[in-house]
Amino acid sequence: MNSEVETLILQSLKEHSEMLAMLKALQREIDTHSVAYLEQFNTNYHTLQQQSQGTDNKLFKQLDLEGISKNIRQQLDHRKSMQQDILDLLKKTVPRANIAKTLMASEIQSIQKGRTALSGYKSQLNNQGKIVNRAS
Repeated sequence: MNSEVETLILQSLKEHSEMLAMLKALQREIDTHSVAYLEQFNTNYHTLQQQSQGTDNKLFKQLDLEGISKNIRQQLDHRKSMQQDILDLLKKTVPRANIAKTLMASEIQSIQKGRTALSGYKSQLNNQGKIVNRAS
């Protein structure tokens, strides 16, 4: 059963490492991405977070059943450190993402107002076609 715990710990470490890498990449380039990219990032991150939560639930059920060896303790400490790094990055990244989202929404609203204003500038001429006789 110890090998199952080690497998779950390695899976948990892998998932946390992927979440951390995703957040670092987002934080470096948050200002250059589109709304669609940020929405896709959110979906992917949320999926990975749920997967990680499931892995961690299985892990902690197994840990209740057996003692914790020194190797497992070290891996759990590493996992805890990654979780803290993820939390720290989230605290920095979420406000920046919200600012980017607000700026993009403002730009979209401005464009929509401009299109509405331009649609008001229509020619008052009768739009019915006329036959042009070029033979004369």
